[in-house]
Amino acid sequence: QHQGADEELKSKLMDYNQLKSALAQAERKTQGGLNTRSIVDYVKKEHVVSTEKFSTVFLAVPKFAVTEFLNQYESWSEFSTDKEKLNGVVPRSALKVEEDQDYELYRVVVFRNAEDDFKGKARENRLTVRDFSFAEGQAVADKEERGKLKADTDKSGQQLQRWAKTSYTETFRAWVHLKAVRIFVESVLRYGLPANFQAVLVKPVRSGNETRLRQLLKQLYGHLASSDATEDKGGDESSQKWYPYVSIDVKVFSASSD
Repeated sequence: QHQGADEELKSKLMDYNQLKSALAQAERKTQGGLNTRSIVDYVKKEHVVSTEKFSTVFLAVPKFAVTEFLNQYESWSEFSTDKEKLNGVVPRSALKVEEDQDYELYRVVVFRNAEDDFKGKARENRLTVRDFSFAEGQAVADKEERGKLKADTDKSGQQLQRWAKTSYTETFRAWVHLKAVRIFVESVLRYGLPANFQAVLVKPVRSGNETRLRQLLKQLYGHLASSDATEDKGGDESSQKWYPYVSIDVKVFSASSD
């Protein structure tokens, strides 16, 4: 039963962490500057030119470089036809779409033949090319997806918390039962049969009282120790402390509602 609970905990925790990670990733797209965050909320249908010959490039331009960009971008690309060389950028096509504290987002219309060349020139000038494909209704769909992920994450977290509280009670009961079995077995191994001993649960009022309690118990039951027995005074239960009586620690962790 305990193994089944452990596997179920791993499964529920993995589901919750996957939802939490997906939500964090979706929210990161809405954060940061125009050079990193999603631009789907700013780009409208009228900003995009997409035909057989033309395409649209979006650039995040640092504010200190805007003037230089506007003066130079039209000369950043050209391509050759059978008859002549043509400017690869549509004149006066730079349009400011959005701005924040550090960047301005521009769209530029270019010939498809010159798109890669223009993007390369933009990167050489330390501008951020925002690769973007416009889809009608994408902004609304992304917002709805974030809302759904938030609701699913909250629901999964609440379910995990309820399951953990319920399972804690069952697991704690099984754990205490194992402690009781162990105290019986170790007592029989130490004192022999027939069983003539009593198990007692002792809880010091304050943590500092444990040393005093151990001293009193040693005075009461020290005569039960064999002549060659020694007491290890260091460490916890895993350090194999020895007492003239059987002692097993029970460390209780409360199921907090936080």
